[in-house]
Amino acid sequence: LYQHLKTTNGRGVMIIYDGYDELSKKQKEHKSVFQRLLIGGILPQATVIVTSRPLATQELPMEFRKQLHEHIEVVGFSDNDIDEYVKCKFCDTPDMLIDFQSYISSHPFIYKAMYIPLHCALVTDLYQTYWRKGKKEFAPKTITQLYTCFIHSLLERYLDDHPVYGPQELCVQELTDLPQDVFDDLMRLAELAAKGIIEQ
Repeated sequence: LYQHLKTTNGRGVMIIYDGYDELSKKQKEHKSVFQRLLIGGILPQATVIVTSRPLATQELPMEFRKQLHEHIEVVGFSDNDIDEYVKCKFCDTPDMLIDFQSYISSHPFIYKAMYIPLHCALVTDLYQTYWRKGKKEFAPKTITQLYTCFIHSLLERYLDDHPVYGPQELCVQELTDLPQDVFDDLMRLAELAAKGIIEQ
């Protein structure tokens, strides 16, 4: 393989870097193997595909950006896609559909989040859950609340799926209401996430 790559300069080889924005600073340095592959210093005939969140594309080396053949941006859902998804999601419950449409028109930050298909599914699932419990007023109104509700929902599902926890422990209003072992594990995950963000 090495001999083939050397003699063809990478012709016929495709290299895919998925998640450029997740590389460390060291990996993004000008002299790194990764950067040399990007700008054609190694395997100049290879086809290189780089995926990244949009903001991080500005960090790509200028030499690479100058020789781009294609730049494709995945934009997520359009307004029509959101509308179609919502109507499909609530097709069996027209009252819920009307309430949901009123809800998202009143909360523009939540609506903007729905351009990302995963967020669209998350918002509609959470609203459906709150609506069925008769607690639609607790549906998230900000992005922070959206993620908080999502974590809350995951925790409730986790507790419900593990018979070790009794009914009194399934009523989680605050994180401090969690069983101690679950709370400790969650805090360790939070510390790990914070450390990762700081070190990035």
